[in-house]
Amino acid sequence: SKIKNELPDIIFCGGVQAEFFWPDEVSGRTKKERIDKAWGMVLDPSKWGINYSKREMQGWWAKSWGIVGKGEVLPEEEELKLKMIESSRGIYHCYFPDITNPDFQEIFLKRIFKQIDAGVDAIWIDALYGQSLLLKDMLKLVEDDTHPAIQESHKAALKIVDKIHEYGLKKGKYIYVISWVVHPVGGSLKVLNPTPNVDIAMTSLGANEIKTGRMNKRKWDKMIEMHEKLGVHHIYTRIDYGGIGRSPLRVFSQELTSKQQSAVLKTADKFLLNKGIKFIYPIRGGDMGSPRSVKKRAFGRFNWYDALAPGFQTYETIKELAQSKKR
Repeated sequence: SKIKNELPDIIFCGGVQAEFFWPDEVSGRTKKERIDKAWGMVLDPSKWGINYSKREMQGWWAKSWGIVGKGEVLPEEEELKLKMIESSRGIYHCYFPDITNPDFQEIFLKRIFKQIDAGVDAIWIDALYGQSLLLKDMLKLVEDDTHPAIQESHKAALKIVDKIHEYGLKKGKYIYVISWVVHPVGGSLKVLNPTPNVDIAMTSLGANEIKTGRMNKRKWDKMIEMHEKLGVHHIYTRIDYGGIGRSPLRVFSQELTSKQQSAVLKTADKFLLNKGIKFIYPIRGGDMGSPRSVKKRAFGRFNWYDALAPGFQTYETIKELAQSKKR
């Protein structure tokens, strides 16, 4: 409230992750009851007649985040169910939920409504349309957007955005919803939803763009064209992060010197400004990768990026870029 009084035009943004689901969010008298109920809400492609079991789906997710080792034999379902939330190896101890499940939708919206009640003006939703992307383009379990699994996943995502808008208006304000709409997958751009109803689309600098310091004009022109065809004209860009793999923030923080980081920020800022895209500066936040792979840590201790930390020290560049917009 104090910040709002001093800066009345400021927009506070909350955030949730549609791909992470913890049994602690589920009501139940015992831990086992909560785990069993949560397991009933996780993504199971076989419910649409797809030849890919719940165990295989959740096992893929567990291996993606290091909860189960890449070379390990996938445990049987009951063992996997416990390992995914109790393993000491993984950095995320959770399931991949089914966004079409009404019980999960209720839990998910509660996460968001609490933030609206606390005063946020916008909500960032990670992987809102990720379920359809996962089934069709990443795991290639279905061939086209007409499959019931894709259609139902799309409709569930649209419904969640509508519910957020409705709840915000009941509170007397319009809540901006932000998520990925177009995303690079395997060297090509994929549309996560043919009819998105988000207010702002998120994009990310690519790992190679960060490493080389050169923006891929062809990619960005195509990305802008795709967003405009979908009717989404407000685009934000950030340096995305992720646990395992060569994520943009991992490359930015681990493979570049402070001088190179500053140069990348200036290059990206100028390029994106000319394209009409708003650049979210990496001030703080976002894990830099798997703890086992991160060598340059914030203040020598933390796995989360910080522009003020020795070894990074990009805050002065960010401040300079922000102040130049005042003109």
